[in-house]
Amino acid sequence: MLFLSIAILSLWFDVSIQTFMDPLWKDSWHLRNDNISMNIQDAWSRGLSGKGVRVLFLDDGIDRYHPDLYTNYKPELSYDFVDNDNDPIWNRTLKNSHGTKMRMARIFNKNVIFEHLNVVRALTYKKDLIDIYTIAVGPQNMGVTLDNVPEEINEALKETENGRGGKGSLVLLAVGNGGANNEACSFGSNLQSIHTIAVNAVGEEGDIPDYAEPCGAVMTSAFGSSKPRGRGIVTTTVGGNCVGNFSGTSSSTAVATGVIALVLEANPNLTWRDVQHLVMSSVVDRDVLDDKANWKRNAAGIYFSEFFGFGLMDAGLMTRRANEWIQVPTQIMCEYKDPQENKIISEEVVELSLSTDSCDIQYLEHVQLQFTAYSLCRGNINLRLESPSGTLSNILRGRETDFSTTGFNDWRLLSLQYWGRKLEREMETQSIQVPLYQ
Repeated sequence: MLFLSIAILSLWFDVSIQTFMDPLWKDSWHLRNDNISMNIQDAWSRGLSGKGVRVLFLDDGIDRYHPDLYTNYKPELSYDFVDNDNDPIWNRTLKNSHGTKMRMARIFNKNVIFEHLNVVRALTYKKDLIDIYTIAVGPQNMGVTLDNVPEEINEALKETENGRGGKGSLVLLAVGNGGANNEACSFGSNLQSIHTIAVNAVGEEGDIPDYAEPCGAVMTSAFGSSKPRGRGIVTTTVGGNCVGNFSGTSSSTAVATGVIALVLEANPNLTWRDVQHLVMSSVVDRDVLDDKANWKRNAAGIYFSEFFGFGLMDAGLMTRRANEWIQVPTQIMCEYKDPQENKIISEEVVELSLSTDSCDIQYLEHVQLQFTAYSLCRGNINLRLESPSGTLSNILRGRETDFSTTGFNDWRLLSLQYWGRKLEREMETQSIQVPLYQ
């Protein structure tokens, strides 16, 4: 059972203190990495701290009396959806310290069952007062499940674009920790929403952590642990204590949350799409990151990786650009349908072309594909999306451990790999059924 609660923190602290008194500051490599840096201290040096930005954490409770947290905790905006009261304090009889770790790291315990109704309630709770939603909970990622959330959650995610006085709230999601189990984030439906920022992890040395999941919906990445080589993230835990081994995409999503808070303080007038554009364009030089990330350059000259998204966040660059940002034009959405059914024969490619002549779009942001497919083995199905200019997105990768016969029913997939390019006349999908076991 997921003991879901929400706690609101106003993410700020005194950045005028040049030398931190915290004895664990020397171990906070994710904030002060001398080798590869997210340039968070650059933003701090200009007086930014996230002051006034309200973050809602959907998690398993908080030790709100922790000395590092209580001054920023907002009890009037917090709620416990399990006990239905205004006190989401951690339960001392349960091992639910995850929420407290998330909050201090500014920041997915997946060994829980998603209670979808509570998630919908949390996403709509006092929504006009929330700037950032941070969600790092979900099902087990063992390469066999399909995390198909109900349509009510998709509607709640869409509704967040009306938050912050119509500018839109930001929703950050942890990609997941199933990489070592041949998992890919294509199989999590909430990650396929255009209203979310899916965050993956980068190791201390710029490496791909073994738990990282690839897919076309990954927008960005931030520092997380990279076991067994790298160190964990230093953060708070329950009982007023601290730990140095927080790991997974939970930790990276927490770090990314802090960066977005800095951005919103720098320019509170940014819309949710403005922030996504800043996330896309303000990244650390990709040359310092793992060359196994499989970077691809699209027709607009933008680089994308299924592991790192557009790259490792650069807080300094992002906040500087935020100050001078010109709001992006109104969003235009076009939808195309192909009603024909196609039989996919083993190891053969079925190609479908969709004409996009009638759509007046200056440049692409999100490309979503919705499809239904049946197979004797769901893990054998692969889908690729290709444009006439040759940009190829592996929008769905097969899973050798997935033997389900249920297939996909109206499944949505998101690809960000075409961001910034002009819409071409046709987009082509390639369906391939590959027998992973003979």
